Amino acid sequence: HESALSGEPDVRASIRQAAERGWARVVRSRRPVEATLAVPVGARPYAAIGLAGRIRAADVPDLLPALKAAAAEIDQHTEGTL
Repeated sequence: HESALSGEPDVRASIRQAAERGWARVVRSRRPVEATLAVPVGARPYAAIGLAGRIRAADVPDLLPALKAAAAEIDQHTEGTL
């Protein structure tokens, strides 16, 4: 997302989109693709877990289940301690 006025990334729109879909992918470089994919930890998020590297948009569906499972396991082990 970019702000129509400045061409700068619209951070609020990006955060809103990530919250709605439950994950975020941030591209740091397009050639070669370097990106971070992250998911929240907790029903009321208190942390996040992510992967960084050559993560293409096409890779997201394959990587999300493992990331979400890891986030759920972390949440289970920290329940009531944070």
